[in-house]
Amino acid sequence: VGIKVATTRSAVLTKPYGGRPGCHYCGNCHLGCQVRARFSTLDVFIPLLFKRKNFTLRTNAAAYQVLVDREGAARGVSFVDSVTGKDYEVRARAVVLAASPVESGRILLNSKSRFHPTGLANSSGLAGRYILDAVKTGPGINGYLPLLKGRKVVNEDGVGEHIYIPRFNYGRKNNYHGGYVILVGNKFGRGAVGTGHVPGYGAAYKHGVRDLYGTQVWMRAFGERLPDYDNYFEIDPDGLRDSLGIPQVRFHVKNRENEFKMMEDMFYWKEKILRACDAEISPFKP
Repeated sequence: VGIKVATTRSAVLTKPYGGRPGCHYCGNCHLGCQVRARFSTLDVFIPLLFKRKNFTLRTNAAAYQVLVDREGAARGVSFVDSVTGKDYEVRARAVVLAASPVESGRILLNSKSRFHPTGLANSSGLAGRYILDAVKTGPGINGYLPLLKGRKVVNEDGVGEHIYIPRFNYGRKNNYHGGYVILVGNKFGRGAVGTGHVPGYGAAYKHGVRDLYGTQVWMRAFGERLPDYDNYFEIDPDGLRDSLGIPQVRFHVKNRENEFKMMEDMFYWKEKILRACDAEISPFKP
């Protein structure tokens, strides 16, 4: 169908580097990497920071408020020990919020004071507004590749789980704004994934599972959402709190006409690509 495909970057070492070994291709990356060949902050950056004398890692600390000084500038953070439930304060010359969009926003909105009555960094009232979660197509589309049925199994679990189809709708007329990418998954991993519908039992069942092993392919699309002031979160007006007593957020988000039109296009192209591969497509609802 003329669509370009790229291999997804995996952030995995192919050879030793910086005291970390190369990947041994066990194929279980989604559960973490015991040898640290796959990058993660916990495995790569934290060990390096431990070598610095001015670094302290405080675990089980749920930050909920940025403290300010007499001039309204940040001076530290309040947090709750999630194990003991005790409150603590930490003083700092600089405070960095890196707790993901929603949690960082919750901390800002919970950091009210006489200097910041609507929350820290929220004089414009835009903290929590314009949520831009990706446009998705639910469970996506799954299928089976007959070409791979009964294929010989070798040690090829691999390191990745999908290839990547970058945005490809440039230069063609669309009835929506923005674009999307498609992730494609197919691997010979652990477990008999995608064979739950095989009938029978005993030797016949085992043969059926073995025949379909590794033939499943799935497609997921993630699109660009248009900025919308009415897509937002706020501190729950009814006083909802989490298990630690920290005020929770309430979301106000919904898909609109542009998102629904994009989803229709996602399903159209995913089905078209699978049929071009002669895949047997599993039933789905657009």
